[in-house]
Amino acid sequence: QELSLKYPNFIFIICLSQPKETWAGKHGRVTAHAVQEEHNIKGSDIYLCGNQLMVKDMEILLSEHDVPKHQVFKELYY
Repeated sequence: QELSLKYPNFIFIICLSQPKETWAGKHGRVTAHAVQEEHNIKGSDIYLCGNQLMVKDMEILLSEHDVPKHQVFKELYY
């Protein structure tokens, strides 16, 4: 929340793939929410962190939405 206040263009949304029943936030695969949440997806820098399959799925999805590859940064965890 502090980063969002400091940088108005910064968006941080938590999405849990297997939340407890009490979780009220986004849930499921992050790929289902990512493009919906960013209204200027083509003009955004995208940072992907996670497992190889999720990162690959997101790269495909972003490519389908014409996001240039030089705007996509990634860090693989496994």
